[in-house]
Amino acid sequence: MEFESLNIENIIYGALGSALFALIVFIIPKVLGFIARVLSKYSQGIKSRRLKTLWLKYTGVEHFNKNEDLQGHACQTGLIYSSLRELIKGLIWISLGLLFQSVYSMLGIIGFIGGIYYLFLALGQVQKIEIPKNPAEAIQSIEAQLDEMELNKSSKKDAQTARASS
Repeated sequence: MEFESLNIENIIYGALGSALFALIVFIIPKVLGFIARVLSKYSQGIKSRRLKTLWLKYTGVEHFNKNEDLQGHACQTGLIYSSLRELIKGLIWISLGLLFQSVYSMLGIIGFIGGIYYLFLALGQVQKIEIPKNPAEAIQSIEAQLDEMELNKSSKKDAQTARASS
């Protein structure tokens, strides 16, 4: 039986493809999570979304710790539901990118970038978290931050209303 010589070029391309896949799956979500934490200092919407997701995750952990499986599963269902919303948005962006790519190739690229953005948002909703030692304290801290954000938002609306009426 004769063996064909190994084609080193194909092996190198396979290794590079595997490395690229690992980069996309493991490293980019961590980088995007870091960017989201940095941006949440400046954007109230991003911060609110991130805090609500963490609240839901920690609440689910707390319920599972108390052997309240039904409530824990309800929290998981909420996370999956919110993840599906982002997934559908991503698929719509990709579909529009494919549709308009034949008209103008730059529109295809924009659609793909928008799709990837929403797909990573969906991943962030269901991504594994580090479980705090005391989830109840973490939940209270998140609730306090959300309440403070809501107070700031309502005080800004009151100030705008006062300026508009004067």
